[in-house]
Amino acid sequence: MKSVVKYLSTAAAAVLCSMAQAVDVTCVRLSFEPEDVGTRTTEWYAVCGSVNEEFSGITADGAAVDPSDKIYGFLKVNNLGRITCTFDRDGMDHFFVYLLDTADAEGVVPDSKPTVINGLQKKVSATIEDNSLSALSLVNASGTTMGFTAEPSGASDARIVAIDPTSKADKVLITVEGTHPALKYNVRNSEDVADINEAALGDKPRTSETGTVTFEVEKNTESGAQFFKLVRQPLN
Repeated sequence: MKSVVKYLSTAAAAVLCSMAQAVDVTCVRLSFEPEDVGTRTTEWYAVCGSVNEEFSGITADGAAVDPSDKIYGFLKVNNLGRITCTFDRDGMDHFFVYLLDTADAEGVVPDSKPTVINGLQKKVSATIEDNSLSALSLVNASGTTMGFTAEPSGASDARIVAIDPTSKADKVLITVEGTHPALKYNVRNSEDVADINEAALGDKPRTSETGTVTFEVEKNTESGAQFFKLVRQPLN
């Protein structure tokens, strides 16, 4: 995903929605270029807080890695091109906005609050100073690969349990067990085992609530040699 935050609402960034009247209530408002609103409304963002200068991150199931941190809400851009979030500051001095990868294996982003976080990019950070908010600053995360900040429980259990080269004439069937529903998986394949870590992905990414998934990988009809490696997405 490309860098998406274009500019900030100056008034909101400077005074945090008139915090002088209630210093513990904070409002964060981000504004986007009008031409971007159509695509931005399909993406989810997380507004987060921390007592430290670094937010600990978000787990695959949408919780703060550090229980002392806060996730104030998961939000989309409205039809005016803004994200607006009002919340109780709750002792936090540092605020962050993250762009989230919430798409399923088919690339579909949920309409309702996401329950799976595939990855995240930090977009905005800000600090409370003397009961007022310092100017929100855009973090240049363009070109940064989204990735987990914390591995969900059971994420390392997935494994290839069967390779079937005979059931289909042009495909090798790869059966994987132990998949985690919050993770996407794929298979690399190569005719040279030394190149397997850089090899092409053999199928579209898949996930499964049941823990078992089968990949269909094109057969190597030239040399006949074929090695396979299971990988997670975001790739680590």
